[in-house]
Amino acid sequence: MNEKIEERNEELLKLRKKTTSTVQVLTHLKEKLQFVQAENQVLKAELTGLEAELGQHRDAVTKVKFQRDQLRQENAKLKAKSGLVGNVLLLRDFDRRKREIESMEVRMTSLKEVQAQLTQEVKRHSEPLGRLSGSALKR
Repeated sequence: MNEKIEERNEELLKLRKKTTSTVQVLTHLKEKLQFVQAENQVLKAELTGLEAELGQHRDAVTKVKFQRDQLRQENAKLKAKSGLVGNVLLLRDFDRRKREIESMEVRMTSLKEVQAQLTQEVKRHSEPLGRLSGSALKR
């Protein structure tokens, strides 16, 4: 009977140690759970702040995109109005044609002068011819 009591006491001691160990582990887990829950609350608050900031940035991006689109439209209108300013090939062609027109105007002026001279010469020669033909008719 003593042996049984001793066995039971040993078993009881083992169970107490096991219970103590389990209680310590459980206490440690409860403390860790409280720490993790507190950290979770901090992270949730940080997440809420970041989500609010993200919303503000999204609004800002939307406004900037709208402004960008308006500027693109305005730029397209200005390009359409500008005509030659933005197109290098058209500018070169315009300059070339302008020089051609200027040289043709100079040539036209000189040809007008030649025409005027020739007209004067024709008049000068036709007067004596007219007198000659008139005197030939009188005869």
